[in-house]
Amino acid sequence: MSDNQVWDVYDLLRTVRLNIKYYSAYLVRFAKMRLILELGLSICAIISLSTGILSIGNHSSQIAWLVWLVFSTFTAVLAGLLPFLRLSERESSIRQTLVKYRELQAELEKLSFSIRDKKEYGEEEKKHFTNLVKFTEDIAMEAITLPFNKTLLEEKEQEVTKEFPVSSFFVPGQQSGQ
Repeated sequence: MSDNQVWDVYDLLRTVRLNIKYYSAYLVRFAKMRLILELGLSICAIISLSTGILSIGNHSSQIAWLVWLVFSTFTAVLAGLLPFLRLSERESSIRQTLVKYRELQAELEKLSFSIRDKKEYGEEEKKHFTNLVKFTEDIAMEAITLPFNKTLLEEKEQEVTKEFPVSSFFVPGQQSGQ
C-alpha cells in the first residue's frame, strides 16, 4: 500500500467489515448458548416434575426422590441465575451494535464508490470520511465489549481480505491493480 490518504477509507471499511463478521459470529454463538441454557432449564424442570410425581406415587423409591432433589435444586439455581445474567439485554446490545456497524459500512461503501466515480479523493470525500470516523468512535464507545477469540478473529480477517482484496480499491494517481 502507499501513503495515499484514501487508504484510510479502505482500511476503515475493512475494519468495519471485520467487526460486523466478528459480532455476527459471536451473536450466533451467544444465541446458541442462550438456547442451550433455556432448554437445559426446561428439561430439568420436566425431569424434576416427573420424578417428583413418581416419588409421591411410590414412597419406597429413594432413587426417584434423589433424582427429584438433584434436578429440582439445579432447576431452582439455574432459574434464579438466568435473570442476573441479563442475556436478553446483552443479545439486544450486540444486535444494536451490528446495526450501527452495518450502517457505517454502507456509508463507507458509498464513499468508496464516490472516490472511484470521481477518480479523486477530494475535500468533500475527506469531510465525509471525517464524519464517518466520528461515527465509528461513537459506535466503539457504546459497543458491548466481546470476549477476544483469536481463532475467530483470524478466520474473519481472512474472509474480509478475500472479500476486499487490495486490488479491488481505487487509488487516485495510481493505475488499477497496483
